[in-house]
Amino acid sequence: MSATGFCIGIDRRNTNRVRRWFRTHPQLPPNNLTVDSMTVPSGPASLKTLLQAMLASASRSFAVVSHGETRGFFWPLVPGGAVSSLASSLDRLMQIADGAGTRAPGQIQDRDRTYLQLNDARIGELLQLMRRIRAKHIDQLEFRSCIIGRELAVARTIRQFFGARRLGAPQLFNQFGAGSFTIATTPAARHRSSSWRVYQYDVHPGVVHACVKPQAASTPGLVKIDEMAVYADSLRTAGLWVREYLAPNASYPSGGGIPLHMMFGRPPVGGDPLFAATPEPELAWPMTNLYKDRIRYVFG
Repeated sequence: MSATGFCIGIDRRNTNRVRRWFRTHPQLPPNNLTVDSMTVPSGPASLKTLLQAMLASASRSFAVVSHGETRGFFWPLVPGGAVSSLASSLDRLMQIADGAGTRAPGQIQDRDRTYLQLNDARIGELLQLMRRIRAKHIDQLEFRSCIIGRELAVARTIRQFFGARRLGAPQLFNQFGAGSFTIATTPAARHRSSSWRVYQYDVHPGVVHACVKPQAASTPGLVKIDEMAVYADSLRTAGLWVREYLAPNASYPSGGGIPLHMMFGRPPVGGDPLFAATPEPELAWPMTNLYKDRIRYVFG
């Protein structure tokens, strides 16, 4: 199945990294959704801007890359708006549209204007866009936005707002980049120090080491990637590893860099989405079961 991709609210450098990844590896795991294009919507990053771009597309499946947090998205509801597109904001818009409580469907109250920091005209625009995007009957909506899938209620709210049949939301920090292998059997001493985590991958007959220096995230208890270095014992091993862990069509040319994509962070354990029972963070590459397990799916 094919999808249209949008990269929104990300600086130019990281946007270029995202677009390079999807040009090279258009199939987005774990459901092999083929992303035909990855573009930046016209206009300032906002929920309104994204909805307008999606409505302008003939596609019914989408992949969206943006910044995120456990409560939703950083970008505002409308260009220049004061309130972010958090799940709570989306829920408030749905309450207005559906007539939650004693209100009539579509009735905007003073508390809504205060909560959303928008006037009636702008709230009405968002409600109309929401109705139109729901009428589109989106089949698959895959977000690659950091940690928006850690809390089930947040993922459910986002899916309900867009009216998607299936929504995918990461539970770890999402990262796109570029890199190359250092050819060596053992990582350098500084990459094996106590402030780094070393992940070993046996690729018969060779071995790959991915060394990650975690840093504390803004959300207490969570960590993301600060620095990374990848080692392979030979060019042949590097080539085998990228096909097994990155993408089936990946290759590693001698002396060349390659696009990278991974997820990283402490996993949610038990009923607590923020703190794990173990301090050891996970490194999830696209072709692994761990990557699949760390995308939360909700269905409508």
